[in-house]
Amino acid sequence: MKRIFINLGLFIIIMFPPLYLLQYMVTVGLRNTYFTRGCMNDIYNGKAACDVLIMGASNAKFQYSPKILDSELHLNNYNIGISGWPFHMQYALFKIYQQHNKKPTYIVQNINGMLLNYQDEFYEAEQFMPYARDTIVQKFTSHLKGAFTVPELYFPMFIYNNHFEFVMQGIKSYFHIGPASQPPTYKGYIPHLEEWDNTFDEFKKQHPAGIRFSYSDTVLKEFVSFLNDCKAQDIKVIFVYAPIYKEETKMVINHNDMCRLYDSIAHAYSIPVIDYNNDAISYEKTNFFNSQHLNIKGSEAFSKKLGNDLQQYIKP
Repeated sequence: MKRIFINLGLFIIIMFPPLYLLQYMVTVGLRNTYFTRGCMNDIYNGKAACDVLIMGASNAKFQYSPKILDSELHLNNYNIGISGWPFHMQYALFKIYQQHNKKPTYIVQNINGMLLNYQDEFYEAEQFMPYARDTIVQKFTSHLKGAFTVPELYFPMFIYNNHFEFVMQGIKSYFHIGPASQPPTYKGYIPHLEEWDNTFDEFKKQHPAGIRFSYSDTVLKEFVSFLNDCKAQDIKVIFVYAPIYKEETKMVINHNDMCRLYDSIAHAYSIPVIDYNNDAISYEKTNFFNSQHLNIKGSEAFSKKLGNDLQQYIKP
């Protein structure tokens, strides 16, 4: 038994230092690349600093063009939308943004039927790997299914297990091998070139009685905490319903209940609400790649309209 412990100790002494060094190089390298389609590195590196911060899920990331909004508002916009996440992780990104970037003057918050849902799966955890031990990341993800495990957090290279492509990308970046990584986004915005994909037909078949808006009390409390944070810091918040294909909106049985909830929150905090649910963009399939997301044609048209409409609330 004693010999086993001696051999284990020797293994740790011999192997762990080079593995920690390798993990350091991979992590530093990944922090200087766009290894996922997210904007995590810009947020941590202070490159997301802006006057107008755009928040939301994929409805924000794919649809709000900072380039167009910059031109319309004559202010610096940045889009920290995070795909696949209701407000819980949007709030985490806001907290991280606050630590590493200047305070925005305005926040444009995309609102929809998914914003206040509860999600217990750690969706697309890969984008958080180089920042897994960050206290905010830990606070917001440690309770989720698929959260980073103790070995992933504290044993060298465990976190990059089964991610050989990230290891190679991190090493190449660390040693400046090959061309520099180019962002697949513009200030966090990812335009989609696809045309209408017809998945809505299957969605209707799966929900012949329609769908219902619901929300989590836990996430609602987080949302209220966020609004209180903004109020205390004199950050002006604006709610926006981005366009959703009109036929899907009609399927939401209690759509009016959703609107009443957001209207009551907006009234309590004196927040303007800009609603594109009935905008002409929402009626044309050619503006969408699926029923919930605009393609580049629709997102650019929407961003142009939004920039014009925001001018009554946002002053350069």
